[in-house]
Amino acid sequence: MEARKVVAGLSQVAEAFKLGLAAQADARGGRDRGRLDMAITHFRRAVVAAAGDDPHRGRYANCLGVALLDRHRLTGDVGDLDEALDHLVAAFDAAAKQTMGRARVLRNLFDAMELRLSLADVPLTDDQRARLPSLESLRREKSRTPGLPAIERLAAARESGYRAVAEQGLAQGCPDLTHAVELLPLVGWGGRDEVLEFLADYRGLASEAASSAVAAGDVALAVRLLEQGRAVVWQQDLANRTPREELLRQLVAQGPRPHEGSGKDSRAKTHPKAGRKRSGRAVDRQAPSLPSDLVERMDRAHAALTRLAPGPDVSPDKGDPRLDFDRWGFPWRTGTPGLAELSDAVREWESLRRTARRGLPYVSFQLPDYQRDIRPAASDGPVVYLNVSRWRCDAMIVTRSGEHPTHVPLPVLTAADAEQQAQRYLAAMMSDGDGREDVVRDVLHWLWHTVASPVLAAVAGLPELAETPAQPHVWWIPTGPLTTLPLHAALSDDGRSVLDQVTSSYTPTVSALTRARTVRRASDLGPPPTRRHLLVAPATGELPATKRTLARLSTLLPRRQRTSLVGSEATWDKVHEELPRHAWVHFDCHAVQNFDEPLTSRLSLHDRDLTVADLIELPGNSTEFALLAACTTAAGGSLVRDEWVSLAAALMYAEYQAVIGTLWPVPDGPTARIARDVYATLIPPAEEPPGSEHADATSSKWRRFLRRILSFAGRRSAPKPPWSSRTVDLNAINSADALHRALLRERDRRPDHPSAWVSFVHYGV
Repeated sequence: MEARKVVAGLSQVAEAFKLGLAAQADARGGRDRGRLDMAITHFRRAVVAAAGDDPHRGRYANCLGVALLDRHRLTGDVGDLDEALDHLVAAFDAAAKQTMGRARVLRNLFDAMELRLSLADVPLTDDQRARLPSLESLRREKSRTPGLPAIERLAAARESGYRAVAEQGLAQGCPDLTHAVELLPLVGWGGRDEVLEFLADYRGLASEAASSAVAAGDVALAVRLLEQGRAVVWQQDLANRTPREELLRQLVAQGPRPHEGSGKDSRAKTHPKAGRKRSGRAVDRQAPSLPSDLVERMDRAHAALTRLAPGPDVSPDKGDPRLDFDRWGFPWRTGTPGLAELSDAVREWESLRRTARRGLPYVSFQLPDYQRDIRPAASDGPVVYLNVSRWRCDAMIVTRSGEHPTHVPLPVLTAADAEQQAQRYLAAMMSDGDGREDVVRDVLHWLWHTVASPVLAAVAGLPELAETPAQPHVWWIPTGPLTTLPLHAALSDDGRSVLDQVTSSYTPTVSALTRARTVRRASDLGPPPTRRHLLVAPATGELPATKRTLARLSTLLPRRQRTSLVGSEATWDKVHEELPRHAWVHFDCHAVQNFDEPLTSRLSLHDRDLTVADLIELPGNSTEFALLAACTTAAGGSLVRDEWVSLAAALMYAEYQAVIGTLWPVPDGPTARIARDVYATLIPPAEEPPGSEHADATSSKWRRFLRRILSFAGRRSAPKPPWSSRTVDLNAINSADALHRALLRERDRRPDHPSAWVSFVHYGV
């Protein structure tokens, strides 16, 4: 008899709940007051009828709370909203952690609480404040609840950090802002355009988190945050060449793993959607093979962590109840969701991303480790992070000998001033006015006073450089507005310059620098004498100095080591075909930087443009050095500066180990001179081994001889140069020093025209 009563009671509860769901659906999203009242009546019956230990009571309470919340939005009755809060709190307390149910209830409770606090004319009573959770505690839990969309969690984490900073101080925002940066890889799981569009709304987040970490006394954490939270589109592109399909595709296809046999059944399979192979990449051959189903497993875990998906029996064709499942429809899932469904997904994702990172350490699936991932990047010289945020500005110097980064406060630098100077510099470089050189010089003085002077003083005091007679090589990693300014040319009032004290290179991130060094060690370039140089010049008629550059290269390079695509030969298809076949490439052409859509920035070829997106896809098994003698090839997007989306960066991420580009427009003449000076340093004379006494003694004679030969270049009877059957060593290991020397020469030529040479920058190693 007792059992029958229990069964009957459960049947009544289920029937009431079912009727409530149907009425809620018929209410058309809460707009039909009559059906909404009926739904509330049925849900209330279900909540009352359910026993105290009924495992589904939390579900019933959640649905009743949602229905009351909808009615409040329809009528404005504060009583409905207060009752909704009570039921949603009960549902939240009853929901097990790491379940879809708790994620849904948390979202509903947060929305209701936020709405209630917005009613300033009807404040909460003291009793309500005592028993209801605070909005801030709900926001923080929301940011840490798997199952909610990653973008929702990220917004909650950032807002929690901002509120902590505003109410408690900069250091107190560190935990939440750090968590926000940690969520970026989840949110950035998509196509490049989608990731950039999202990142535009979160620009500066990494810098804000880093400044909070510095205030909290953890400079190493600040560096780790800058490494994880910037150049996200490049990091994710390495992991995801096309949206959600090709994570580590080249590694997946490598064959049997070391612990497996070599039999047919143990071979790793290629991802079925891998598309065009990039199997020649040196880093792929060096990395360990990974499970063949890694891509699919990461997709499944990511889906479980980032969106509230409907159950298998949910059909959009069968009635409205399923259209609002994110708020109250989880009972429609087949069966009872396991309490560990989300905790399993969390563990699976963490395990998979650790596995993926072993195979491709350059991809930031998690915060990098300072000692393992960042410090080794300073093996050839200090790496200087320059962090600009609205709260504070700092430099952090990574050295090979330091257990922790060296912290250099930059108290004179502010984000507002940096933005103003960047805009001044941009306006001057884009104009031809008489005052351009004065503005450029003023910006260089400002850079010295606010940034370069304190940083160089700290670099000079580094123990590892104390006994080094050579000029130090420094890698700059600027953030925010500083990414658009020529730090390498900063100038003091008394004439001292960064150029006179250090050799400068830039890199988007430490991982990009480490990757370039790894590629250099492992790349299949062949001996230097066998490497070839591609020369691309589609518009020699419009750029007169280009002809002089090509003529100079033709004297330095034997015919067998160069391919010239000039004029109408410089087509997209031909350039795209030849790039992977040449270790070096020289582009001498027009370029267009699209600041709003940087992925469409392009080099102008004869028939159509070569874009950033095109360059990203290049197979890079035999590439080393690129010189872009064109305007604005190293400038990124205006809304996503920290992403470093430019033509130069695209080549670097396509495994060119060293790239020379320009921050802003440059004149034709100085560009040609700088390019020729760079090549004069990098390419030794073909007739004698580099550095021989005879070569030095006869260099002037050879130059005169070369000029005579070139004057007869168009004649059939012109003699072949004596080196036509010989080869030269192409090695870009000194490319940063080559650009440094070229800039010093051009500065000496045109000391009153800094705009002609300050825009040239060196990326990579």
